[in-house]
Order: sequence, then structure tokens, then C-alpha cells
Amino acid sequence: MNTKEVEKALVSNRFLVCGYKGRYVVVPNVSYGLSFNHELDILALSKNGYVHEIEIKISVADLKRDFLKPHHHFDKRIKFLWYAGPESMKKDFETLIPAHCGIMLVRETGKKTAYVYRKPKPMKAKPLTKDERLRLYELMLLRYWTIKLKQPAYE
Repeated sequence: MNTKEVEKALVSNRFLVCGYKGRYVVVPNVSYGLSFNHELDILALSKNGYVHEIEIKISVADLKRDFLKPHHHFDKRIKFLWYAGPESMKKDFETLIPAHCGIMLVRETGKKTAYVYRKPKPMKAKPLTKDERLRLYELMLLRYWTIKLKQPAYE
């Protein structure tokens, strides 16, 4: 299973992507424009403006390397930190991921669907401001049109 497959499984279930009912604005690879101190594989924004960071890991080595990063996925605007990956990594996730982090797993057989294995504990965080939300929406639309324009034109 690769990163794109995990990402697709998470986003296809975006209404429950973070284990809570409700809609989320889901934006992949947020690394600029909002001054986070690290790249967020997936940023899911709740209706009340709180950020869920979803870090995708597809191998044990990848997961272990993540804990060597100096930022430790901390930012004053991240309320919930999740790790997501293939179901086959469940044991590694249980033993290596800190208890305050949530875990989402993706089924590898049949239709690749994501489910919440463990919910995260909330961290002290402030919601995005109105200006930050508008900037996030702008980044999301720019990314959408960049991808759309790369696709072949319909005949």
C-alpha cells in the first residue's frame, strides 16, 4: 500500500475522517501559506476551526524516522494529531505512537476503507482565525486548479 492509497481511503470517508460526525475541509500537503513549522500530510479543519493533522506512514522505518524530527508535530494551532497507515502496521502503531495521538487504519483487502482505531487526546490549541481559514481555502483552490489543468482536456 502506498501513500496515495492511504490518502484516498481517508478522504473518501471525509465525513468521519477524524472519528467525529460532521464535515471537514480536507487539504493535503499543507506546507506553506499558513506558517506551520512543518508539512502536514493532511490538514482536516473542523467547522469550529480546529486543525486535525493526519500524518501518513506506510512503513515502520518511515514511522521511526518521524520521531527524529525536531518539531514533533507540535504547533499551537493543531488540536488533534493522528497517524494513519495500512492495517498491517497496527502493532507497530500501538507500540511506537504516543498515547495522545489518534490512529486511523486502512483496510488492505477489498475496498480500501479507513477506520478509527484510537481517538486522539485534544491538545491545547487555538482555532484558525478567519484570515487563516480564508488562506487555507485559497491554497486548496490553487492546488485544485493546478491539478485540474494538468489533466488532459475532454474531447
